[in-house]
Amino acid sequence: MKAKMAMAMAAALIAGGFGSGHAEAGLYKWVDKSGRVHYSDKPAPPDAKSEKAMEVKFAGKEDLGASRAALEKREENAKAAEEQKKAQSKAAEDQKAAEMKAQECASVKEVLNQLVSGRRLKVMDEKGNPKVLNEEEIASRRARAEAEAARACGTAK
Repeated sequence: MKAKMAMAMAAALIAGGFGSGHAEAGLYKWVDKSGRVHYSDKPAPPDAKSEKAMEVKFAGKEDLGASRAALEKREENAKAAEEQKKAQSKAAEDQKAAEMKAQECASVKEVLNQLVSGRRLKVMDEKGNPKVLNEEEIASRRARAEAEAARACGTAK
């Protein structure tokens, strides 16, 4: 019951404040001699035990317009910050993809350089034994490596 009465008093004070241009008020709470709790917008009598329950500030129409403009500006800034964050994230992703593509290109070129070097090449067969590649196998692997280099690097060596 007391809580309902306090809320009703606070609501009445707030509603009353919106009609005025600009006001500040406090909500006071005090206990009288008989132990009853009172709420008012006026300070307690000198013989009552009191405390200031809350500070209420009412804004005028000019203040509301300024608040609305400040809120819109904050929203714009938040939106711009989010767009900037997305752009930075995309740029980082693009850079990482470019680095991976460059690494893949370098790896393919290294294999291709080994295949065109004219040296004997050894590989492991399916049983794990070393095997020397013959000219046909080197030519076949070279053709595949050139096609892979064209795909990974954009040009063949």
